Amino acid sequence: MPQYAATTKLLDKDLESVSPDTATKNIEMWQESLQQMDSKEAKAIARDLEALKKEMGKKEPSSDKIFELLGKLGEATVAIADQAPEATAEKIRGIGEALTASGEGGSERASRDDGEEEMDGEATEEGESRSRRRAKA
Repeated sequence: MPQYAATTKLLDKDLESVSPDTATKNIEMWQESLQQMDSKEAKAIARDLEALKKEMGKKEPSSDKIFELLGKLGEATVAIADQAPEATAEKIRGIGEALTASGEGGSERASRDDGEEEMDGEATEEGESRSRRRAKA
């Protein structure tokens, strides 16, 4: 059964502070729930969740790819909310909106951070640390 509150709480955090293990467990819970749905939209979300999980598991994950997937998942989740029972549709829509915001906000931060590092001429230790934390989200 989906854990709406746990997912919402996770998405309300600064995603850079979320451990990959915590994120992976949440992803796997949603993958399990989506397996019970027989729609092409649910299957597409499940595939994107798998791609997100794989990217996060890489030695050097791409923060741009992670934020792109978060945004894509958000849009798809908002769209599928209309197919959900009325009692859960609003919760699903809220999660989709939070995913979309995380994807947009993260990619904006990534661009801004990359620009700051380029302005310095070389990546600073702090910038590299920030990039690693962002990629783990």
